[in-house]
Amino acid sequence: MEGISHEVAALAGHQRLGKLIWIFDDNRITIEGATDLSSSTDQTDRFHGYHWHIQHVEDGTDLDALDQALTAARGAAARPSLIVMTTRIGEGSPNKVGHHSTHGAPLGDDEISATKTNLAYPSHQPFHVDPGGLAAWRAGRFLLRPGSAR
Repeated sequence: MEGISHEVAALAGHQRLGKLIWIFDDNRITIEGATDLSSSTDQTDRFHGYHWHIQHVEDGTDLDALDQALTAARGAAARPSLIVMTTRIGEGSPNKVGHHSTHGAPLGDDEISATKTNLAYPSHQPFHVDPGGLAAWRAGRFLLRPGSAR
């Protein structure tokens, strides 16, 4: 899939598809371990070569920084945008954060409970949606706003 996705990325840059925004979750983990086991590719340089508008969000948990990056990306009408967001896989999980075992495998009931406790999540019930998160979603936070470029 990577081959075809990068052919599409190169074409998008060549065609100056300014309404296209990709977010690259740079958690530096593969299913086998750290990404440096199998790759030394600088994705930022790669997308600069495709003529994309590039931004970095150094803390993927900083929702205001992500919102600012999305706003700036919407304003980059002359070319597609890539937002490189640095995260830690399993963020909030007290025993599995940053570990490749969280890539493609469930945390398990005990670790889910520990994660909810660690994050001071308001409910340990499955499928609970925090009312504040639901209100933000319904208000359109992080979505294209009415009247914005689509």
